[in-house]
Amino acid sequence: MHSTIRLTLGSMLLMACTMPTTPTSTSADDTAKSAGLDMRSPRRDYARPTDTTGAEHSGGSADQPQQAPPLGWLAKGATFDETTPAFSAAINPLLLGQHPIAIGVVEDAQGEWWVRPSATIPIGNAFMIPAEHPCAPAALALSQTDLVSAPSHHAWIEVLDASSVLVWIPIEHALVHGTFVTGALNQLADGELDAIVSLSAAGIHVQTTMGAFTIGELLGDPTSHAPAGWRVHLRFDATAAIVLF
Repeated sequence: MHSTIRLTLGSMLLMACTMPTTPTSTSADDTAKSAGLDMRSPRRDYARPTDTTGAEHSGGSADQPQQAPPLGWLAKGATFDETTPAFSAAINPLLLGQHPIAIGVVEDAQGEWWVRPSATIPIGNAFMIPAEHPCAPAALALSQTDLVSAPSHHAWIEVLDASSVLVWIPIEHALVHGTFVTGALNQLADGELDAIVSLSAAGIHVQTTMGAFTIGELLGDPTSHAPAGWRVHLRFDATAAIVLF
């Protein structure tokens, strides 16, 4: 079973490499428990990332050594739902053809999975979560059929606005989940990001097709108090990509 899973994911990542492309938090156990994840379950259903590039990449921390380069998926077809109507109406047209987040994953030496769901910048045929916009790692349950994460305490969404300015929106308590297309680990369907836009984003300006606004003007009164900010829900599909951090 292990070899079959690894070959499948390895083939997926080879495709991602050749296709043209345009914890400061709690411990793994505590983070997993906070999302109801059993990260100590048997490993037989888990797919292990394979390094198809032969390169080594830095990342993680001293207690989370990496066994393979960070890999993951790139969101596409993303839209915010109608729980934030003014924000969604203004931002969704800007998201056409954009990748507001990526899902970077890595397995540590103890066999625990970690995820960083955040905005990236293109680096060759890969995508990188930049140091100036870091993302906190969160525990991840990853199987052949789906993935579900514990909350990442700090991450980002990016939007290229109507004036061609790349707007970085800070988010907190970011949880991601999705289902793999049957027999195709390189395709993630029904992806969802639940997060809280940080209150610090209130004054960020964004030029939309409807005019210029601040994030605070579009979102209105805060809908979350701990942490303070606005609850948002992003739906997306995703394709395999190399995600570095």
